[in-house]
Amino acid sequence: MRKISKTPLPDFQKRPLPAAVILLTSQSHTEFLYAFTPTWACTAMEGDHIRIRARRADYPSPMEQRKHVTLTVGMIAGLRDATEV
Repeated sequence: MRKISKTPLPDFQKRPLPAAVILLTSQSHTEFLYAFTPTWACTAMEGDHIRIRARRADYPSPMEQRKHVTLTVGMIAGLRDATEV
């Protein structure tokens, strides 16, 4: 539950940005909020871990599989870069 902001945050599932890291900071608290439900990426959240699932059988061609894995890795790298301090 958020303690800092009582204002509703945007619903990222309805926007073109399906993955986001949001940092809220006050004088006494810091909170990280994650919107991580990308339907176009081949990821699954398992607890506090991100798992890439890209079985060949789930894609019509090797090129389509590679495309989804490449987009997914790019998304994860971008989120990592955004949260690196």
